Amino acid sequence: MREDNEAEYSKRYNVQLPDEFLKSFKYSPPKLIGGIRVESRITYQDAYDNNYNLTPFSVWVFDNQDDIDIDEWFELYSYYPFRWDHSIPSITGKIRPRSNITIGGILGKTSRPDEGMQYIYLLQDKRMILIQIWEEYQSKGIGSLILSTFRFLPEHCGFCPVYTPPHPDFCKDGEIVSGGQDECGCPLPPKCENS
Repeated sequence: MREDNEAEYSKRYNVQLPDEFLKSFKYSPPKLIGGIRVESRITYQDAYDNNYNLTPFSVWVFDNQDDIDIDEWFELYSYYPFRWDHSIPSITGKIRPRSNITIGGILGKTSRPDEGMQYIYLLQDKRMILIQIWEEYQSKGIGSLILSTFRFLPEHCGFCPVYTPPHPDFCKDGEIVSGGQDECGCPLPPKCENS
């Protein structure tokens, strides 16, 4: 996995984002908060020659302070940065997100695969999450496997605290066990269970 953004995407696919979107539609694309992608080990030329995808799995998170719903977001941005040719009605109807999907407890919408790609939109806490999955990943179950591990944390979660190891006498007459995890998925300090 690697961090992804408009500059990196532009380099990989020889485009100029966000400028090309702005020039085409006369308004700015959504503001990117951050993105990650599975990095492919093939070159751009190999991908082009063999119809492979350089980025078989991506997640981009956009700011959505206006709390725009998925349908309206799609009308404005389509699947920016991956696809934004929504000015062509025949293409727009074909790739529109129609089916409901739930990932990590968050309700969203997904498209049916088109040109080897499936797109998923999730709306959470004034953020729009766009997931792109290469169809071959889906057909092999890899995309679904990755999606099954997703867990969305509350907005207040930050970095996990670092605890110092307990004193050697902490649990002299018992057994040190895990303290579990808090709501943010961070490990809690260990506990002592007496035998």
